[in-house]
Amino acid sequence: MKKIFFAIAALFFAALFAPAAQEVPFASRPPKMSPGQKIDWDFTNWPGRPLPCSRALGINLSSRIYLYKKPFSRENTSMKTIAIVTGAAGGLGKEIVKRIIDDVDELWAIGRNLSKLESIKAELAVQGAKIVPITMDLSDTKSYDSLSAKLTAESSQGIEIRWLVNNAGAGRFGPSCGFSTQEISTSVICHCIAPAALCNICIPYMKRGDIIMNIASQSAFLPLPFINLYAATKSFVYSYTRALRQELKDSGIKVTAVCPGWIQTNLIVDSLNGQKVKYPLIDTAQNVAKKAVRDARKGKALSINSLGVSFVTWLQQHMPQSLAINCWVLMIKKYIKK
Repeated sequence: MKKIFFAIAALFFAALFAPAAQEVPFASRPPKMSPGQKIDWDFTNWPGRPLPCSRALGINLSSRIYLYKKPFSRENTSMKTIAIVTGAAGGLGKEIVKRIIDDVDELWAIGRNLSKLESIKAELAVQGAKIVPITMDLSDTKSYDSLSAKLTAESSQGIEIRWLVNNAGAGRFGPSCGFSTQEISTSVICHCIAPAALCNICIPYMKRGDIIMNIASQSAFLPLPFINLYAATKSFVYSYTRALRQELKDSGIKVTAVCPGWIQTNLIVDSLNGQKVKYPLIDTAQNVAKKAVRDARKGKALSINSLGVSFVTWLQQHMPQSLAINCWVLMIKKYIKK
């Protein structure tokens, strides 16, 4: 392993410090990249820069590499493009809406509160004209039929779903035995059944380059007492999304699991059990949405909002599980009623 490491390091520094080749004249470069184009590699048709490590290592490498984008043509460019976002009424969902609305002709904003959905439409002014508010209670599986019927009706004119964002959900602190059967059912349906069902409904209308973004959580990587139900359902979202990504690999549909830490939204409570709650590494919905959308566009399998959260996630996966769980309990026990 040491030999491999030093070999890679040698190649890296050779490439870094080797004299640069002469820049290619502007006229001989590939055309600029533009939206609606896909990355492709070409090693022969365009001039580029010689591999810098060739001179440093004394190897005769005459190959030249240039990365450019070829035009990405769709079968029917007149198709209406749609984004579907659940939990769009506020918080992270609202911020995601702002960042993807320019990618589509219409954005179907799904939520339970029509007035909040209408307020987003008004807030975005000119862009807001693209928003189609859809009131749905995702804890009622029968409501999925209405979305399926709407897509079927629209498909007669030709539609393509560019974005599917499964964001709806909520959670709270508390021992598992304190949750009612209805609350357990609602959480499991919204976090587990709804994303899987909506993916199955929407995938037939998606093509290469389109994006599915499922919002999981940092809590997906470790069993967490006192947010047990929430963490368990988010673990499902993460596992399901990673497996779906592999299943859709040949189709070219991008699938990203978003696993943020604490997010500053209206769902965050300020105090529990008379104690002011401290949320380590808490971030704004704007920052999380910006990172998630950027990663999804790049086709990344996983999006984590910050380096700090990434490190904690790594610890969750590599520490002895019982130790990690005990550390969590010590951190939050003062917020839990005895």
